[in-house]
Amino acid sequence: MVNLKHFQQFAGVNTAQQAIKLIALLACIWLVACAQPPAASAPSNAQQALERIVRDYEKGSLKALESSLPASFIGRDSLLDAARRAANDQRNSRIEITEVQTQTTGAAQALTFRWEKRFIRASSGASITERGTTQTVMRKSGEAWVIESLAADNVFTR
Repeated sequence: MVNLKHFQQFAGVNTAQQAIKLIALLACIWLVACAQPPAASAPSNAQQALERIVRDYEKGSLKALESSLPASFIGRDSLLDAARRAANDQRNSRIEITEVQTQTTGAAQALTFRWEKRFIRASSGASITERGTTQTVMRKSGEAWVIESLAADNVFTR
């Protein structure tokens, strides 16, 4: 049984049928409020670390990349040499990272992302645009994220 005295102060409810309609209306409003689409998900900490490495690379510095590659990384020196050569031949680099997909397993995150790099080739003055997709696995090591694996064809070596 609906006790009307609790609903009379809202919208002048005088009958049980009006009270039921009010309850249904309020339930619908509550459901609509709860069913709002989720806000865009915030980037993961690994993705933020990757962004910092990319922004550092854009400035022509490899310090963030170098510090994120542990000594045990296979091909570390070759990767850094290729990145150094690429960075030395590029001016005014701008890199856009899009379509980031993450998969988390324990303390590691696999990131797959599309990238577009625009720069001016220092040796010829030509304006260049390169695009690609890269996969990397980053692992939490203490407070920092380190690169556990990185595809050979990546944004840093092209």
